[in-house]
Amino acid sequence: MVTTRQQKRLEAQRKIIQHFEEKIPYFTDIFDESSFYIFFAILVVVCIIVAIILSVCCKVTIRDADEIAREKEKRKRLKQQKLAEKILRKKLAKAGMDPNVDMKKIENIKALLEKLEKEKQLNDSEFEKDL
Repeated sequence: MVTTRQQKRLEAQRKIIQHFEEKIPYFTDIFDESSFYIFFAILVVVCIIVAIILSVCCKVTIRDADEIAREKEKRKRLKQQKLAEKILRKKLAKAGMDPNVDMKKIENIKALLEKLEKEKQLNDSEFEKDL
């Protein structure tokens, strides 16, 4: 059931729509078929000219959206990596070790340890299969 308050709201919305409908011209009032195509062609040419002027004068570069997303991800990963290095350096300092160790060496050692752990798990699972 529709209440009187809802009816009043709907009537007010209809009046607003009718008011703007009277003020705004229809598409067919502005364009016919040939004038629309002419307008659209001029719009495309103007956009291309503006893009060229901006790229020459203002050093604006037109790039692919995927490229921008990849750069954002790369910056995010670098930020996370720096944060992880900072945390690791603090842990090394707390442990009484030199916090200025080359992080590449630590990453290589960590990768080797992970490889060894995986190989050990594979060997253990093969040993269990033999039994």
